[in-house]
Amino acid sequence: FQEDSLALMRRAVRSAGMSLPLIILYTLGPRPELLHVVVLGLAVFGTAGLVRGRTWSVFALGAAGALALADGLGYIGATAQGYMLMDPAGSLLLSGPIFPILAGGLLIVPLMFARPMARFLRAA
Repeated sequence: FQEDSLALMRRAVRSAGMSLPLIILYTLGPRPELLHVVVLGLAVFGTAGLVRGRTWSVFALGAAGALALADGLGYIGATAQGYMLMDPAGSLLLSGPIFPILAGGLLIVPLMFARPMARFLRAA
């Protein structure tokens, strides 16, 4: 690996790792649907593949991010409800479209590898 590609790989792994807790909260909501479980599976599968340097991991993370964003924005099923606030006692109140939107945005970051991968596959 070259220095630039290692920096990109570190950024992609960090982004995917930061999105996993958000995806888990998104999946373990009040009434998880099959779509939520699929997004969690794709995110975990993609992160494991990204750490191992597999090409398919970028597409798994991109699909998880796109599905989470589409669900959070209301394109798939009902719009997610909620918010992320602190109540006067200091407890954290969690709910809402913020989780799929943040997680989807973070999971789409590894798609920056898609163009170099496509160039490599065309040249091969």
